[in-house]
Amino acid sequence: MRRMLVLGATSEIAIATLHEFAKEEPWHMILCGRNLSELEKLKTKLESYKCTCEVKHYDTSMSAAEQLQLFNECLGQGTNAQQTKVQNNALATTQTNKVNPLAATQTTEFNALATATTTAVNSSAAATTTAVNSSATASTTAYNAAAKDIAKQSMQVSERQSSQFIGLDALFCSVGYLGDQKRAEQDIRECDLIMQANFNGLLPMLTATAQFFKQQRSGSIMVVSSVAGERGRCSNYCYGSSKAAMTAFLSGMRCSLLPYNVHVMTIKPGYVATRMVAHKKLPPYITASTQRVAKDIVKGFKRRSSVVYTMWLWRYIMGVVRLIPEFIFKRLNMF
Repeated sequence: MRRMLVLGATSEIAIATLHEFAKEEPWHMILCGRNLSELEKLKTKLESYKCTCEVKHYDTSMSAAEQLQLFNECLGQGTNAQQTKVQNNALATTQTNKVNPLAATQTTEFNALATATTTAVNSSAAATTTAVNSSATASTTAYNAAAKDIAKQSMQVSERQSSQFIGLDALFCSVGYLGDQKRAEQDIRECDLIMQANFNGLLPMLTATAQFFKQQRSGSIMVVSSVAGERGRCSNYCYGSSKAAMTAFLSGMRCSLLPYNVHVMTIKPGYVATRMVAHKKLPPYITASTQRVAKDIVKGFKRRSSVVYTMWLWRYIMGVVRLIPEFIFKRLNMF
């Protein structure tokens, strides 16, 4: 069963997308977010698809050290690994305790034999030689048997360690915070919160995942950005700037990880009917449902797409927007 780490698992886009993934195949999903009660509800729903899930608290305000600790736990290198280490140490101690009495017995026997041999030399050199050779053969046989037993048990320890290490196959990130543009223009704390939630606060987990997949030489990183990052607009340029930073970051990461067979996909939704924009009147012909976005994401994952626009029409809309000269664009009140 493949394993997926999910950041922002309770977002509406994430919930719809995880249901689509679960329909395709049973995953083990590590659901990370702020609202543990909502995560538990999502876990119950996903497990009805024969997926297995675990729930972990995650917030972009967590320090880099806290996020890296969480990442290691998600890989199976946290608490479980510590328990495995203790178990392995206990097993090694048991092995040592088994071998030491045998070695002590062999030493006692050998010393007794040496004393007897010294006495016997004076009377019969031939008999002594025969006795020493016989005893040495017996001691060597016993020692070799003990060594083989240790090697066998050590191999069992290694196999146990390998089975305890779990790993990761995919990361899906759907963390997002629209924020209040007007407030952000007057209060730097709101602007900083927008940047932290949409970009800065995600870097530790994204970077750790990228390095792990690079060493593994496989994996898929899927991150929800936005068409808002294509070009700055007066209505939400703080939010747009955070998404532009994420888009550029993922583009560079994609180039860096290409030789290592790691798939990096930037997801660029346009208007999506979610609670985040419920207060806005959106044009219906270019507004997608969360189910439509989810299907596009899963399709892009299967195709190993680099960039997914959803709805597809936004690829051409933003292509035109990017071509508008700045001296004209700054006078337009678009989107």
